[in-house]
Amino acid sequence: MTLKDNEKQVLLTFDLPVGNIKVTVDKSFTDVSCARICDGKLEQLDLAKPFLKNTGYMLMARQIDGQGIIKIGEAITIDTSLLENGIGSIRESLGGELEDINVNYLVISACPSTTKYCFTVTCKTVFKILGNADMVEFDVTLTKDLIPIIYHDLSVLKQSDEVKIKDLTHQEMLSTEVCDMSRKTLSHEPTYDVTDSAAGSQTCPTFSSVCEEVDACVDFNVELKWPAMDSVDEQNFFNINDYCDRIIDVVRKSK
Repeated sequence: MTLKDNEKQVLLTFDLPVGNIKVTVDKSFTDVSCARICDGKLEQLDLAKPFLKNTGYMLMARQIDGQGIIKIGEAITIDTSLLENGIGSIRESLGGELEDINVNYLVISACPSTTKYCFTVTCKTVFKILGNADMVEFDVTLTKDLIPIIYHDLSVLKQSDEVKIKDLTHQEMLSTEVCDMSRKTLSHEPTYDVTDSAAGSQTCPTFSSVCEEVDACVDFNVELKWPAMDSVDEQNFFNINDYCDRIIDVVRKSK
């Protein structure tokens, strides 16, 4: 993705606790697309039609620097000129007695001296959406059966208990009993169906599947997850040479 000096790329993700909501953008945006992750697949949406009550909505657009207005329903107006570069979150209300929603955003602005941009993502479907990025950074660790997967943490929650990923097979990671550690630290009740975001093939894909499916022109910045040095967790972790070899082997075998 190469932006002109006066352009920015905007990605919004949001859930809708109510339905029949129109999403509109003003004329400062081009290359507008909207999609939703549905049963592990990417469903392209028509902005001309109202959105239903659902989770996992994503809107991506290219915008000329300056004021750009995105409206979610009649109550939420987002001026993208006020959004800072990088990742952020906006908590807004749909008005009346309707529930609040979280709008998460990623903004990349062009810089005259910069031609490369980096996105930090974990979801397999988002890899595909950002397939025209120059570089993608992500974390890799091993499951109990020595399969390299893409995941940020070294632990997950299983039936509300913290479990090390190294103690779970990849198949066990796909169970609906497994969910992200953020469920333990969340300061408010989710406004979405928790089971819809349970760890699965789309949220913790194998490293090999991403190497096969993401366009070869996209560079990877791979971070190998490792416990704190000299900690108990490190003492009970994998042999460092075997750990690295398993992950490097995926790169060697990728086309």
